[in-house]
Amino acid sequence: MVTRGKTGNLKPRVFLAELEPKTVRSALNDPKWLQAMKAEYKALMDNHTWSLVPLPPHKKAIGSKWVFRVKENPD
Repeated sequence: MVTRGKTGNLKPRVFLAELEPKTVRSALNDPKWLQAMKAEYKALMDNHTWSLVPLPPHKKAIGSKWVFRVKENPD
């Protein structure tokens, strides 16, 4: 007997109800993402995650990046 598993036709399918933004600009246009960004920033500031210090001469500051993902099973 030939089954879908043996022929490789058994493929998982995932359908997301929400689309994740590709850019910060598109995230800022969505109130839900904007609220999430503000909450994340507030948590970083409340936890004193970093402190601003003068940049030493001849050094470059490191960058940061917003990553937009929908958590399917948040803890």
